[in-house]
Amino acid sequence: MSMTIPQSTGMQDSQVDASDVEFTWNEITQGVTTTNSTSDDGNTSPTMVFSVIGDSDSFVPRPWPKTVFQTALIEAAKSGGETWILYLGKKQGISKVVRDAYRNYEDIEFKTRAAKNKINNPDRHVKLINLAGKKACQGNSEKITEFKTTHGEGHGCLLDFEKFVSQQEVSFFSQKMDTKMPVPIAIIVCEGDIETIAHIAKALQHKLPVIIMKGSGMAADLVVDYLENKNVLCKKASISLGIRFDDSKYKELKKHLKTIGKAKELVGVFDLDQDDPAMLSHIVGEAVVSCWSLQDILHTYTDDGVGIQKHEEISLSSDHSHTETNGNTTKGSSLAWKLLRRNFVSPEEQIIHQVLEGFKESRPYVLNPQYSSPTSLPLYFYFGYQLLQELDLTEECGPVLLLEALKANRCDYVRVLLDQGVKLKMINLPELYEQTVSCQKCKFKRKDCLHMQWILKQIQETQAKKLCHEYRSMMRKRIKHGNPQEAKYIVDELTELSVSVADAARGLCRKMLRYKEYSNEYTTSENTQTSDGNLKDTNMSDILLWAIFANRKELAEI
Repeated sequence: MSMTIPQSTGMQDSQVDASDVEFTWNEITQGVTTTNSTSDDGNTSPTMVFSVIGDSDSFVPRPWPKTVFQTALIEAAKSGGETWILYLGKKQGISKVVRDAYRNYEDIEFKTRAAKNKINNPDRHVKLINLAGKKACQGNSEKITEFKTTHGEGHGCLLDFEKFVSQQEVSFFSQKMDTKMPVPIAIIVCEGDIETIAHIAKALQHKLPVIIMKGSGMAADLVVDYLENKNVLCKKASISLGIRFDDSKYKELKKHLKTIGKAKELVGVFDLDQDDPAMLSHIVGEAVVSCWSLQDILHTYTDDGVGIQKHEEISLSSDHSHTETNGNTTKGSSLAWKLLRRNFVSPEEQIIHQVLEGFKESRPYVLNPQYSSPTSLPLYFYFGYQLLQELDLTEECGPVLLLEALKANRCDYVRVLLDQGVKLKMINLPELYEQTVSCQKCKFKRKDCLHMQWILKQIQETQAKKLCHEYRSMMRKRIKHGNPQEAKYIVDELTELSVSVADAARGLCRKMLRYKEYSNEYTTSENTQTSDGNLKDTNMSDILLWAIFANRKELAEI
């Protein structure tokens, strides 16, 4: 089969007006903003962005595991926090695959409420963004909730928007602080054609990480084959794309692939036939961290005569105000420290406390520890741990990171923090149970369910109520009463609740094992409070009991 190939990919020569790109950004942020994601200074940036490309006419009849890709995409998006998924909004091809994936996400998360749950609803943490612009399909009968832009169309607009997104900043640590970091973005490639390969090359020139879906065929597989063995290009090109090349087009393809090969450090590969869908979060996180870490040296890889517009970059140069050598580790050179120093000349200890407090999430996404790594999304664990190491505050501030690692099932961070002597504060135990064991929306008194909360209620209702219900009620009071005196009263009440939660967990365990009653361990005067008014650290047995009730097998085995 042969076909006429246009003399230009169209994407390379297109120049999108900067004002149009900024308009599109503002249009999206205003359209999808939720109250929970808006800070006092009006920040509405996402904490993760996926841009899915590869729409093309397929001339090679090759089926591929679309369900694996759909599952991986949504799971990675859910782990990223407030995530945008960008796509070109076409009727068929990869656009349809993305729409189907998002529809499944809606069906699972919102069930029959999907139509009523608008794009800016606080419970909708993953947003689907249709960048078809003026060419958006008006007759699409598929019922999904997405945001449609009104400007721009095609690969040229998408690439410029991807670059613009990477230059934006988000209050990644805490919305109440000025600590900013670039918006993490990753380009996901499935199938595709020559234009897709040109898009990848341009994206890598601008230091944007790219994830190739190996096994999806066409351009995606051609790029993977080239990175593994450059000598197979001549044979694989026509077979993968199903087209007939002339000399000029083959040279153009080879030039784009050469550019990709020079920046292969920014390319991640997800094997649709071999990898578990949960692994995509790790692959994306690793690519993003590599991109930010290597920005100062990657400019030497793109010397092909194309001028690259430079934007604010993370400097990895030596920081003499903080750098000191400790064994084989040079302090002051971590990526997290560089990001923080962009806003603070000399970050103080109190600022780090505020940063770590900003980690707290109401209900973090739970990862499968078998497929997670230190760079798995969300990246605040990776950066938070670096800050603790930089300032030698692991013992003092580590409990905050440990609490979030327990909630998110991050066994790697839990194990390391426990090995370094970090202990969970007893005052955090009620929050841990409320956000992992109690039902999110089931009424404790009015409605029965099949969750752990209901099971514990059948064993001993009073103790189950302390574990799953009282903390939530207390926090509602705290939100309702904002004056300092009332807040102090709530904290004192929370201190007392921490003791009863630990005792309730032990009591439920003994009840299930049919052990005799025992005297409450934490009610003795020597164990209740320390000099600063806070409860002592939890015992390992308290964490073990929580892991059992929360069904966290891997954590229980640490």
